[in-house]
Amino acid sequence: MKYLVEKISSGRFIFTIVTAFVFAYCAIHGTIGTDKVMEVVLLVIYAYFNRQDRNKV
Repeated sequence: MKYLVEKISSGRFIFTIVTAFVFAYCAIHGTIGTDKVMEVVLLVIYAYFNRQDRNKV
């Protein structure tokens, strides 16, 4: 339970949630073009799966 509270209250998590809501709002209202939506989604997927802190070699 303590880990979950620390994770939710971390700056990275809050920044990610706020950024996701802003991006979703802009995408829904047409502020961002579909080509840019695809670029951002691919960038996020790439960054998520290549995080160095997850590699435990």
